[in-house]
Amino acid sequence: VAGLGLLSDRVVFAIYLFPPLLALLWHCRAEPEQRRALLKGIALAVGVALLVCGYYYGKFLAGHLDEILTQLRGEVDATGLETARYSPLSLRGILYYPLSWIDCQMGPVLALFTALGLAGYSWKGREKLEPESRSVLEAWLLGGLLILTVVGKKQPFYSIPILAPAAILAAVGWSCLRGRALRGVVAAAVLLLSAHQFLFLTQHRGLVPSPGRWAWLAGATPFPPQWLGYEYTQAAAPFEQGLRLTEAIQFCRSASDAERPYTILFSEGGAAEEGQLMPTLRLGLDTRLVEGIRKSPPEAIEENLSNSSCFVYVGTEGRHWPTANSVRETMARFSAGALPRSLLDELQDVSARARLLGSWMSEGGEEVHVYALGGPTPAP
Repeated sequence: VAGLGLLSDRVVFAIYLFPPLLALLWHCRAEPEQRRALLKGIALAVGVALLVCGYYYGKFLAGHLDEILTQLRGEVDATGLETARYSPLSLRGILYYPLSWIDCQMGPVLALFTALGLAGYSWKGREKLEPESRSVLEAWLLGGLLILTVVGKKQPFYSIPILAPAAILAAVGWSCLRGRALRGVVAAAVLLLSAHQFLFLTQHRGLVPSPGRWAWLAGATPFPPQWLGYEYTQAAAPFEQGLRLTEAIQFCRSASDAERPYTILFSEGGAAEEGQLMPTLRLGLDTRLVEGIRKSPPEAIEENLSNSSCFVYVGTEGRHWPTANSVRETMARFSAGALPRSLLDELQDVSARARLLGSWMSEGGEEVHVYALGGPTPAP
């Protein structure tokens, strides 16, 4: 398990393993053979993980250790600015992750079933588990919540690994109900609601239609938009894409210029998330020379804008080119920092040498515009 945690894309997920491992070691304190076997297993798993990906994580930590340590104090964006902070002693800081289950991890219905199951576990279910299993599951859930609450930076998706012990303990709690028929009704309800929510989130079509006031059955959040975070949500209606990025890539290929090899990307939309579009364009164009105005450092945009032959713009309000105000509003909405005035002016100047290659509307109502950019006008 430790090896899988270290091999995961997010190293942070491995920290959830420490509380249950400590619980196991505590239970093995009077049995030296079991303790040695457990320590050998942990050492073997960590050794395999380091052998497979130790070089990558070593280089990553060497280059990003300062950035990682700053995240302990609060949310830090790509420019190094602190954009959000929830004190561990504040009410919102303490309740952030339990509320994220209702908001975007489970949705209100499945979160309610989980909460009632955990209440049943606390009331009568604990005695149904062996002490060792009980300690491991409780350490996994409560220890994980404690670690996340103490860390200043908070994202709803960080709590995904502790959904597993929450679900197991909730199931134990529901199993305390008297009568097999009643337990069967609860299990069937959870399975049907889970299937309905899964289909709704992946295909936008649940087992039954869920428009308007019934959307909460499919996991629609009861909280205001962006209350916990605008991205990484699971329990929300999926955005219809239809961005036709293959066509955008073909247009950029046709406009490519060896002397101006960069492609600039700017997205004002939430469906067309720039952090997802940028690597997609890089893969399609087979180059890393794609800069996102929201995701790349402003210095990189200023340096490479004049060296760009293609501009991909995803707008939301009928504009064919971003204005200085729309850029400011978009950067503020996504907590992406502020761009210098010189860069905003340069972006407007670029429109004079832009030639529209194609425009279309996505299925989510966002407009995609692809431009070929001519070379800068020589100074007189």
